Amino acid sequence: MARHENRQRAESFGAWAAAYDQHRESYPEPLIDYLLDLAQPETVLDVGCGTGKLGALFVQAGLPVTGVEPDARMAEVARSHGLEVDVAKFEQWDPAGRTFDLVVAGTSWHWVDPIAGATAAASVLRPGGRLALVWHVPSRDEAVDAAINAVYRLHSPETEALTPDTDLEAIIEPLLRAPWTNPDNATFEWSRDFSADAWVDYLSTQSTHRLMTDTTRQAVLDGNRQAVTDHGGNLTINYSTVVLTAQRDSG
Repeated sequence: MARHENRQRAESFGAWAAAYDQHRESYPEPLIDYLLDLAQPETVLDVGCGTGKLGALFVQAGLPVTGVEPDARMAEVARSHGLEVDVAKFEQWDPAGRTFDLVVAGTSWHWVDPIAGATAAASVLRPGGRLALVWHVPSRDEAVDAAINAVYRLHSPETEALTPDTDLEAIIEPLLRAPWTNPDNATFEWSRDFSADAWVDYLSTQSTHRLMTDTTRQAVLDGNRQAVTDHGGNLTINYSTVVLTAQRDSG
């Protein structure tokens, strides 16, 4: 099953919207500067905006941001960060004639049908506007990584199979055809430190963990906490934040 077809996972986050907003990572400032320079936007659309993790950074830069989010509970949190949010699945959303200079999707495009999503994005972008798809690619120290992986092998060996790498080929292919042009990409390196408890709080916001049985989830979270504690009590996640962009043909 493609990720965007797994609606149970895609629409599961609202049940813990406040925790998601508190514990999930944000996005590096150089990424925002890059997109502002690239697109020179006056208006921004945030697809699958969640609680506004990405969109709020454009609000802070002084831009009006409209979000599209299928879960009303996530949308309500995003509104508290200054976004105007329509509750809808992006492929079915009615923009009511609105158009935008920049369409962004922060760690959310894998929940969107790549073909229908590309068509929908093109329809709301002004000629010359940009689509920007953003993901975090995390890594961690080999020793603690091995200890954490052992936890999953013991308690939830299927979890890794449920969270495959994003299928970038399927996502990129529609953006190589008209009306898209000038594809580009950039990567931004940064890191975030977690205590053992903060790491467990973070994991608790992931759909793979929330959809485990209570017993399995508790064993996995306890195991993660112990793995971090055994390796000094602090976990550094190194992120490569990747942005893929394409421009709507201005012709």
